[in-house]
Amino acid sequence: MADDFDEDEVMAQAAYEAEHAAAMEDEYNRAMAEEQDRARERGPGCLFPGKCCMPGPHDMSECHTADMIEQFNREQRRGGQERA
Repeated sequence: MADDFDEDEVMAQAAYEAEHAAAMEDEYNRAMAEEQDRARERGPGCLFPGKCCMPGPHDMSECHTADMIEQFNREQRRGGQERA
């Protein structure tokens, strides 16, 4: 029903969602910065010895396995299909 459309309500909801997304991004960025600081303190290491795809000495925050890459690629393909 087109008559039920309330532009002010839609705009308020969009503003709330944008504010919430910005707060979540700020929280994520703070958490990542803290993890990077901890990784620098720990120095090089590996979370997945024998399975890690990162060559040579690296920070633990860079560790990833082939399975993790496959999962990421699947999610990217699925996301692309939803946007199409």
